[in-house]
Amino acid sequence: MPLDLAALSTYARERYLRIGHHFGPTEVLVQANKHLLALQTHAADLHHHGFGTADRAQLEDARDALQQALIARTRTRAMDYTTLHLHRGAIRQGRHQRRGARALLASAANHLHQTAGGDATDTALQIEGCLTHTARCPERDGESLALQLDVLRNMLLRPAVAAVTVDRGGPETVTDLTATITTLRTSNFQHVGTSAQSDTERVNVLEGMIVTLARSARKAAVAAGHRLGSEALAALFELSALYPPRATAKPEVAEPAAAKPEVAEPAAAEPAAAEPAAAEPAVVAVPVAQPSSEPPTISPAGAVQALMRSLTVVPAASRPGLTTSFTGADTGADGRYRTN
Repeated sequence: MPLDLAALSTYARERYLRIGHHFGPTEVLVQANKHLLALQTHAADLHHHGFGTADRAQLEDARDALQQALIARTRTRAMDYTTLHLHRGAIRQGRHQRRGARALLASAANHLHQTAGGDATDTALQIEGCLTHTARCPERDGESLALQLDVLRNMLLRPAVAAVTVDRGGPETVTDLTATITTLRTSNFQHVGTSAQSDTERVNVLEGMIVTLARSARKAAVAAGHRLGSEALAALFELSALYPPRATAKPEVAEPAAAKPEVAEPAAAEPAAAEPAAAEPAVVAVPVAQPSSEPPTISPAGAVQALMRSLTVVPAASRPGLTTSFTGADTGADGRYRTN
């Protein structure tokens, strides 16, 4: 039974749309097929834990609807590409036709200016006004370009202009302009009217619905597994397609470094035995007599001896007749001098 998404409430539609934004169609389809395959055997076990026959049917219908929506979106995108390509070609052709029609009308205006008569001059001025009005060429707007081509064609269809351009390619230009205008307007309508946005929104809603049903089936399977004591039942309904396990990084094993050849280092020179230091002479403290502030006391005998040492004694041989000499040895113990 095909799903009717229009019957969904606004809350459910927004919720499904929000959930569907976080998942891609490929993993959602894989998860739906995995659950539907497990339900072929264990639907009765999940029936008493919140996932009944109606939920299974809705999951299957949503899976089929998602497949069809993906096909329709792909077709729409292909049509959009084709339509865009044709639309650009029509605009390019229209610009060529516009350039040719303007050149033809400029030639007709020059010819009419050379013709005597007021009607010819008025017609030439009207042609110049038409050329001024269509001076700017639309870049990508097909409808605006079609309007300009329509103005140029109507000017060429005037009897006075048609009579001047009949032998200058006027009839052929009018025929080409008519065909180009029709193509441009048809292409512009198709280009604006087609869009894959609505198909993408439908895909997201279906993805959100399938993810919600898959989560419900997972909870029911866990509850049934606890009741039946079967861990395998819960494992069959794991959400592995929606939440794939993260790859854990393997610990890096450091490879043993290649042994480098040992280079014998030169033996360190042993320190030379220290020679015994020469024995320093013992320093004997000699008491130094401190100078006295009082003047030294000199005995009379010492004063005489000091005086005698300072005198120069002339030997007796150098002075004849003198038999007495004074030397330091002539003094007695009492300090008196003796006469020889």
